[in-house]
Amino acid sequence: MKLQRTTYKCPQCRNRGKPGVRFENPAPGKTEMAGAFEIRGRIKGKPVFKCCECGAGLLRLGTFSNKLRVIAPHDWEEKEREWHEHFGE
Repeated sequence: MKLQRTTYKCPQCRNRGKPGVRFENPAPGKTEMAGAFEIRGRIKGKPVFKCCECGAGLLRLGTFSNKLRVIAPHDWEEKEREWHEHFGE
């Protein structure tokens, strides 16, 4: 299952769409974000996304699943802090 080809739905805000990437300097006519979710790496081998609508951290439930589980806010805050320290966003 390709991450960027699959449509997901945020269980927190019901945002629906495909994962994309954030552009630092978007091309003319392009939006800053292409996709409903940002791909944020993996936790224990499972893909992690950030919802571009509500900002929730989301974990894909299984290898062949398109269902997402909300990561507990205190755990997500820690992951976001690590992300910002590592990638400087």
